[in-house]
Amino acid sequence: MKVNIPVSERKKALLVIDVQDIFMNKHVEHIPGRIVSLIKEIEYSIYVEALFHAEAGSIWDRQQQWTGPKNGHLFSMPELSSALGNKRAIYLEKETRSAFKGEFQLHQYLQDNDIKEVHIVGVDTSDCVLATAHEAFDLGYFTFVIEECCQVAHDRTLHEKAVDILRFGKLTNNSCIEDIHSVTVDLD
Repeated sequence: MKVNIPVSERKKALLVIDVQDIFMNKHVEHIPGRIVSLIKEIEYSIYVEALFHAEAGSIWDRQQQWTGPKNGHLFSMPELSSALGNKRAIYLEKETRSAFKGEFQLHQYLQDNDIKEVHIVGVDTSDCVLATAHEAFDLGYFTFVIEECCQVAHDRTLHEKAVDILRFGKLTNNSCIEDIHSVTVDLD
């Protein structure tokens, strides 16, 4: 499968959002492999792996009656951890939708490393991916969600709706108004 990647001379970071064991099911099980393929094909200056948790008593529990406890550690998918092992990668934990809202000061870290563009992949397109993309744009980053490397763990129609919103804002690799090139990435 060919994936469109925006062409620019800007320093780029890949933000991997919530690709972790608690969200894996038949709807998203293909996403880690797709991201690994992207990592092998495209060189980024920095890789960020953001992992989510929601504890008992949190707003997630109180308003949505959903928890995903940390239980001492958050687990990324092994193939993704392996692919990031020899990269300039950082790991951050968050209890928020946007990766920019966690305890780790992601915006400052990206600024300190002269990152001007972010590519976002992960789970759920309609939730944490969408929130991270909007915040990245609001913070002044050229922002592109790589559509083929995102999905929703449950209601797949939400993925399409989120992609429509992101495309309207020119925030995906398939709605980019800049030059693009296609890379062949094994996404199956």
